[in-house]
Amino acid sequence: MRVAVAYPSSPSIAQLSTSFKFIKTALENEGFLVDGVSMNGIPPRGEETNAPLNSFDYIIFTLHYELDYINMIKMLAYSRIPASSSKRNGFPTVIIGGPPALANPEPIANFVDVVALGDLEELMPRLINGLTGKLEEFEELGGFYVPSLGKHEVHRVYADHIEHSPLSLIKVDGSLFGSDALVEVMRGCPHHCLFCMESYLNMPVRLGDLSSLSYRIRESGLGRVALVGLSVGDHPGILQFIDELTESGISLSFPSLRVDTLSCDLIKSIIRSGQRTLTIAPESSFRLRRMLGKDFSSEELIEKARCAFDNGINRIKMYYMVGLPGERYEDLMQIKLELIEVSRLGSTYVSVNPWIPKPHTPLQWFPMAGIDELKKRIRIVTRDAREYSFYDPIHATVQALLSLGDRDVAAFILDAARISKDHLDKGDYRRLLAHHPGLLNKYVYAHRRPGDILPWSHIKVNNEKALESLYWKFINEAGLAVDGNNASTSMAGS
Repeated sequence: MRVAVAYPSSPSIAQLSTSFKFIKTALENEGFLVDGVSMNGIPPRGEETNAPLNSFDYIIFTLHYELDYINMIKMLAYSRIPASSSKRNGFPTVIIGGPPALANPEPIANFVDVVALGDLEELMPRLINGLTGKLEEFEELGGFYVPSLGKHEVHRVYADHIEHSPLSLIKVDGSLFGSDALVEVMRGCPHHCLFCMESYLNMPVRLGDLSSLSYRIRESGLGRVALVGLSVGDHPGILQFIDELTESGISLSFPSLRVDTLSCDLIKSIIRSGQRTLTIAPESSFRLRRMLGKDFSSEELIEKARCAFDNGINRIKMYYMVGLPGERYEDLMQIKLELIEVSRLGSTYVSVNPWIPKPHTPLQWFPMAGIDELKKRIRIVTRDAREYSFYDPIHATVQALLSLGDRDVAAFILDAARISKDHLDKGDYRRLLAHHPGLLNKYVYAHRRPGDILPWSHIKVNNEKALESLYWKFINEAGLAVDGNNASTSMAGS
């Protein structure tokens, strides 16, 4: 039986996907004939066998964000495989997994045969059993959704522990990534910020065994490792872990760190490990971020920045969002003031990005701000910034559509995949949205309330009543007026 493990991007990006590498290795160990396939030509071919994608029995796509859907369809089309699963008799069976598919598989439900919902450690043994049976039998294994059977309730499966997970240490090509391995410090986050889908998809919090990982890294001869986790500063053993590796001559790179868990001692350890850029995500003003789950003041942020610059950090990268529910003009001005204060201490870089509503979060019921409004808010924040970037509101709006939509969004995805470009630009997306009128109002700008049936309501991830409680708590704390449909999302004071 021949299985293609596919990633809808370039070969170099595919090699940085832990799931891509893990699935491939696990299937090889079970005796399957496996090859990795990425966007490496037309038609895409296996890395080792050079076999075309349509010559495999199964294709397993690992997806990391919603715009991957378009390239996935392109890969099928380039390989002369029908996009619609109902027309694929005699063609490979298509299986997908990854955060966006787990959160809401409906926009691509027409294109896939099976959706994997949950942690790979639990799903891989079941997947291997499913590959040797009939398509309908996947449903009986647990953690798999078969869209052709219609919408039906499926529960996410997850690993109780990750201490000995094969995903905890994955070697990558250091020449491409700058590190020799990805090290999972923890899975999930104890803070559950209201906008963070990854936090809610990865409940409960599970901690890695840093003592064991430290030993494995030092014994393996790795020179550079990148830490993975939503909030690595929350791990109680992180300081000792960093110091042990640093003393062994191993350099580390860190993901974005929470300001409220970033002590000056941790900053000094990070600097000793060789990193000279610190990445943090204040997200918004103190008023809004406190309600969202990041309870630290501007003064605390500036204090941590001062410690960083005083001890050897060369640059601080800061990530903010605009368009959040309840956002006011004064919130944007406070962001500007924070940026000015931190930039007085040293070199800064700011990334300002639209907030995108995501399934399975307490903010899933709020509509997204309009494209022109988002552009206006980005300009307010970045007007005096020296170095900055932003995620274009048009791309963000398309991502929201692919995140929040139902099966009727499939036509939009199919039309996007027909455009013969490696990367679609703003003009392409504007024309596509104009060609599919009504989708944005139906899904992206829709006013929803707890109790409504959502496109993803049948995908059971967490306690839905808890999400509703957090939604109403935010409504009350933000002082939002609730009309007949939902809370107002217009920006006051602008």
